[in-house]
Amino acid sequence: MPLRKLVLMLMLFPVALLFAQPLADQSEEMICKEIDEYRASFGSLARPVTNDAMFDYDVKWYDLYFDLDPVNEVIQARTQILFQSEVNALSTVILDLTDVLTVDSVFGAGTEFTRGGDLITITLTDTLALGEQAILGIAYHGQPQAEVGFQGFEFGSHNGHPIISTLSEPYGARSWWPCKDSPRDKADSVAITIRAPGDLIAVSNGMLVNTIDNLDGSKTWFWQHNYPITTYLVHLAVTNYEYWTDVYHFSDGDSMPLEYWVYPEYYSTFYTRWQTDTPYIMDAYNELFGKYPYENEKYGMVQFNWGGGMEHQTCSSMGGAGEILNAHEMAHQWWGDMITCADFHHIWLNEGFAAYSEALYAENRFGTASYFSAMSNKDWDFYGSIYRVDTTSVNSIFNRIVYDKAAWVLHMLRHVVGDENFFDILTQWRNEYEFSTVRTEDFQNVAENVYGSDLTWFFDEWIYGAGRPLYRWWWGVQNTNNDSTIITLQVDQTQDNSYPTYTMPIDIHLSDATHDTVLVVWNDSRSQEFSLALPFNPGTVQFDPEKWVYRRATQVTSLDEETLLANDFSLGEGYPNPFNGAVTFPIHTGFRQVVKVSIFNILGERVFSDQIVADGTYRYLWSGISSESQVLGSGVYLVRIDNGDFQHQMKISFIK
Repeated sequence: MPLRKLVLMLMLFPVALLFAQPLADQSEEMICKEIDEYRASFGSLARPVTNDAMFDYDVKWYDLYFDLDPVNEVIQARTQILFQSEVNALSTVILDLTDVLTVDSVFGAGTEFTRGGDLITITLTDTLALGEQAILGIAYHGQPQAEVGFQGFEFGSHNGHPIISTLSEPYGARSWWPCKDSPRDKADSVAITIRAPGDLIAVSNGMLVNTIDNLDGSKTWFWQHNYPITTYLVHLAVTNYEYWTDVYHFSDGDSMPLEYWVYPEYYSTFYTRWQTDTPYIMDAYNELFGKYPYENEKYGMVQFNWGGGMEHQTCSSMGGAGEILNAHEMAHQWWGDMITCADFHHIWLNEGFAAYSEALYAENRFGTASYFSAMSNKDWDFYGSIYRVDTTSVNSIFNRIVYDKAAWVLHMLRHVVGDENFFDILTQWRNEYEFSTVRTEDFQNVAENVYGSDLTWFFDEWIYGAGRPLYRWWWGVQNTNNDSTIITLQVDQTQDNSYPTYTMPIDIHLSDATHDTVLVVWNDSRSQEFSLALPFNPGTVQFDPEKWVYRRATQVTSLDEETLLANDFSLGEGYPNPFNGAVTFPIHTGFRQVVKVSIFNILGERVFSDQIVADGTYRYLWSGISSESQVLGSGVYLVRIDNGDFQHQMKISFIK
């Protein structure tokens, strides 16, 4: 398409609303532990399972009922659970439910209950044998509250009208209904019944089975979802919605409803964007990922009170109408909903896939230039590990690294294995794990099986490792004659030694007035020299010009210039160190340049950042305060300076 049209289309992509939840620029782990230690910590910090006995049973379905009182902001509710014993002689069932809500009774297979914190322990009427099933009921009431840092259930308002909505990822389902609040255990189905004031519309997962006018000013809405679903993807949204529907036609002749609910005051804006964009996005993903997983029900979007969006199964909750937000949340219906991370250590399998799908959608609809532009917009410096060690913190789980850097991992994997293999990997990933829960090693196994070669080196450095390679490179003609030219290519990795030495294929683009070729070199050491034979004498050599590697690269003209550049940028010793009130450290630069100054605590959290312009020697003063001007505590801190090509760091001690 004409460049002007392409640029205009790219301008339609909003920059802000990229994520599945509202996020700040959060702290990140600075340097990862040893990879084996990361892998060994699997499950040990995961918050969802606070009692191992919760896995003595398997949930088959949930039946949820809510009577909503938006005036007093309370609920009367009950939950029924069909479960199957996974052990011999199961006598109790443990469920998650916030202690803010009051349990009135248990019924069905339960006789009595005790409470301890956010857990309910229910004694069963009869002891169950391995494989035996029973139905358990819990009646409860109260005022649900979004747990601090963990989302949940919210009573709110818009334009004078009440809105009740939920966002449960990662651990918020327990804040409004009793469940086994772990992504590992998907129920086979869920029924959601909502009684609400009659002037409101209640929206949830799956298909609307029935609506009843209760003849008392209220209505009851019956929703049924008949696909496997994890707890955090169950939702409700209730307000005076404006509703419309459309029909999506699959390429095989099947069809399903597209359903939309928005606040009336936003109708015209949302209608225009959703009606236009949604079919294009659905077309792209059906072509790339296979048929929409919930074709027998619907795909819907409902406006809600949180910012960003949330990929509730079959019905994404949306804080905006942007095209990329739409693309991100819809992608989750495949990656995150259909295939779900088994725990939040591996959240990149949800969020990284959805973030990368944004770029795939851009490529599918607008072309290659749009794809690379979308990836460029995700090119930020991340120093931690994509694998999330601490899953007790929302800020750790939903660090932007699991979106943007993880998208780059898939982008790089595509180049490593080749296009055909990459999309075969996605197909096989779906075929093997559709409606299941997964971990990184599962995806690695699928990738290796399709590719036909071991990829441990790739996953170790990009999922469990930290940082990114900082390349310095130069080239020169080694010799030439009438038939051929041999050039020398020098590639050095200059990242700090606390980061891995990366193994990556790097495209080298060589050309003259009549020749144009790409050679691939496999760089796997800190300093490496390659001899490249060509049938022409290149006038231009480009290093990874399309940027298939998550890296920074600096070209120098000789080793002498390389040494000069490295020596011209350095970090001097802090004084005094240890310090009490303030510490000064010199930053040396050989020429005027922008330098990023970052300070991390012992947990690897960035507590302070600044940016300066230095020329010569700059004496930086830090007085032990955070970026939010809060006085920090005593301890060991790490100072890092970064000019985009080189990094230096040192430890300092703060004693109050």
